[in-house]
Amino acid sequence: MQAHSLKTAIVFSCDENYIALAKGLVLALRALGYPRQGFDLVLIDIGCSQKSLNWMEANEVVLRSLKTDLIPKTILSVIEPYQRALVMRPWLPEILEGYDLYIWFDADTWLQSDDVIKVISGSQK
Repeated sequence: MQAHSLKTAIVFSCDENYIALAKGLVLALRALGYPRQGFDLVLIDIGCSQKSLNWMEANEVVLRSLKTDLIPKTILSVIEPYQRALVMRPWLPEILEGYDLYIWFDADTWLQSDDVIKVISGSQK
């Protein structure tokens, strides 16, 4: 077996309105054995409560805040705050420095298998 050598961020983002869905994603990923060596679960917080952030930390999720200054003002001026999760993606390397690979899942994603993560990352069990 080949060891996974890339530092990979499995990234999602939400505000408090979508936290129940994000928790479902975390629980699905945890059931598949994530986080694990070489893979971090990362929430980019765009308006979650402290209680929700505490839950994420207790479930081994790395927390980061969105650096809104990275997003052009012309974009920020025409979107709702919750839509920041949609437009931040091109700036993931600046928001989350130190990763080799970024795998984005919308907060309402649920996984039954980690095959997609293995294919994208080139890792093996």
